[in-house]
Amino acid sequence: MSSTLVTGDAHTAQLKEEYERLLQSLQRERPSLFDLVHLPSLTKFKELLAEAGLLEFLKHPAALTLIAPVNEAFENMNPSMRSELEGPNRAERIQTLARTHILTAPGLLRKLRVLENGELSTEANYDMNGTEVVVNVTGEAWTGGYDAKGYGYITPGGMSYFVHSIHGVRPIAPFHTRQIAAAATNGTMTLVPEFLVGKAFLAQQHMTNWQKHFKTGDDTGQFPLWEVLTKLGFTEFCKLAERVGLKDFLNAPREKSEHIIVFSPINEAFQRIDERKLENITNTERFVKRHIFDSLCTNLLGEKNHLGENNDFQRFSSVYSLDTGRWKANNGDIRPVIRCAFPDTSSTRVRN
Repeated sequence: MSSTLVTGDAHTAQLKEEYERLLQSLQRERPSLFDLVHLPSLTKFKELLAEAGLLEFLKHPAALTLIAPVNEAFENMNPSMRSELEGPNRAERIQTLARTHILTAPGLLRKLRVLENGELSTEANYDMNGTEVVVNVTGEAWTGGYDAKGYGYITPGGMSYFVHSIHGVRPIAPFHTRQIAAAATNGTMTLVPEFLVGKAFLAQQHMTNWQKHFKTGDDTGQFPLWEVLTKLGFTEFCKLAERVGLKDFLNAPREKSEHIIVFSPINEAFQRIDERKLENITNTERFVKRHIFDSLCTNLLGEKNHLGENNDFQRFSSVYSLDTGRWKANNGDIRPVIRCAFPDTSSTRVRN
């Protein structure tokens, strides 16, 4: 998803100043989250919350984290998301999208763990759809002072944390935890330049697409994996699979005991990887083969239980698989995932 908001541009600086003024006002009074969404840059998000029936909810005593997309997020909305919101299922989609941006916890930093790339990630953050929200941060030993902007935070563990992304979306600028925790009486709020696209919204979207082509789960079992993948719109993954010569492999008939499982990234997953890493045919082949497993959980690279960060197959498949269940083909199963299993290509930068 593209965004016109990039760190350092004039408009982003204006939004940050607006937000900093808000933080200063919080030193004088403690508004609720309902009051905070009345910022001029959040008028469209406020309207979305109102349509979803959740605006008044932000007045109630609670312990919430509100991730608030600024007005530009609506102007730069992904076409597939816009189509869903303007379609016959608008009421359901608006509800799901709004709930994705409300976390049922007062802060983002809970149960920190170290990722393979050295960054930290949190667990046990859930939105109102019940979806776990992945927050990537880095930490550094506390040095005993604030930085040039005046941000800094002493945690019980003596660390200062820097939030880089929430569900893969960077805040308006990467925030220190002191700034990200703009405290209201009933929670905290953070501004983001894009929508968070959670599993619940994507699952609804892909189930709608599935229903266009198949009436029951048994229908998909009449076709090979390649045909099911193409019918269901996994176009980006299919392009790469065909490029490295695996189309026939995905079409080939198999005995049931030899069925394979394809953890197929949805098209949206490719928006957050560095495309340059896939220009090399060897990297592309490794990328595709890392997503295809036999019944013993070994992928085509010979890696057992290896899928994504920290070789954590179970965590990856539980956190990033869409809640659609497995779609069966006549030679294997498909599990849609919202993240690509290629750690060294992941990127949380705002794309222009």
